[in-house]
Amino acid sequence: MDLSPMMLFALILFIGTSVSYLSKRFHITAVPIFMILGIALGPFGAGIENYEGLSFIGDMGLLMVVFIAGLEVYKEEIASAGDTVLFCFLNTIISFSAGVFIGYIFGYNAYTSMLIGSILISSSVGIIIPLIAGKEDLRSRFGFLTPSVVILDGLSLFLLAFVIEMSKGSSIINFLAYSALFIALLLLLLPKLANKFFMRNTRSAYELPFVFMCLASFVAIAELIGLPNILIAFLSGIALGRIITTREVYDEIKAIGEDFLMPIFFILLGMELDFSVFAESLSNFAFTASLILILMISKVAAGIIFGKIKRYDRKESFLIGSIFWPQLSATLAATEVAFAAGLFDDVVVVAVACMAIVTSLATPIMVEILAAQKKNSEK
Repeated sequence: MDLSPMMLFALILFIGTSVSYLSKRFHITAVPIFMILGIALGPFGAGIENYEGLSFIGDMGLLMVVFIAGLEVYKEEIASAGDTVLFCFLNTIISFSAGVFIGYIFGYNAYTSMLIGSILISSSVGIIIPLIAGKEDLRSRFGFLTPSVVILDGLSLFLLAFVIEMSKGSSIINFLAYSALFIALLLLLLPKLANKFFMRNTRSAYELPFVFMCLASFVAIAELIGLPNILIAFLSGIALGRIITTREVYDEIKAIGEDFLMPIFFILLGMELDFSVFAESLSNFAFTASLILILMISKVAAGIIFGKIKRYDRKESFLIGSIFWPQLSATLAATEVAFAAGLFDDVVVVAVACMAIVTSLATPIMVEILAAQKKNSEK
């Protein structure tokens, strides 16, 4: 099917707006639906292939995915610091090792295997935080869950950037120095400069344009000096969250990102998936199934070990691990970056996409079942 860029843009906007509205009304996760509809539109569905003209908008959606994840870090209170550090440590070690192992078993090189490991560290902020927020007993009993998911997302993105720079043969010392400089600039200087700017201007009139100007500027500078743009977008979200003082502006940013740019990114990502890799070799299907299984096992293992240390019962430990199953926005964004860097092939991209769809749909159901069992056992 041959559509002009404007016709395709209008179609994607219609799909994005409709799915976003319905997902909020019926309290379901929109991202897997975007990807499935993207697959239906692409070469393996309706046969639409001329979507290159929308690639820049898709790239902006990619940045908004991790930028909004960064905003969520500042919006959430960091509580239960000791438990948070312990769980993040266990999750990182086990998930990273599992990813490296699965990559090695299927014949991928060290860099690709480490990137798979770094991706398995993260979990979906967009699914887990609302899931926890809707269950008062989980929030009160396991206060470390929310801060853990945002910390693991940030750590995953940093490891992604670190491994990509290693694969290029870049100076690790320079990378760490530039990263430290940017973190200091973003987290320390930017809020102070922003406050001075807003003291001299009408905050309501300039806050939103200023936020997007800062995001674009720092990402552009990062690209000039060779730092990964999604890492800087994530850090920008953390820093700019400190100057977004009104709920109205925060909601406007999320509306532009989640209801406009992000649907375009995920629909285009679905259109780009090459499912013909499954027909090429049975091992490609085996890799996808193994990746999903090893993710679930590693998260539950971290939950069980953490539960043993903190003396939770078996059901509580399994519940903690399964909450961290969903791999969605940050995972898919990182996968796209790794693919662009030439470190992921079509097999890995399709496997991660399948993992994102399966875990994002299965996790809420599993958590509801386990939470209900926990309540019944307490009666």
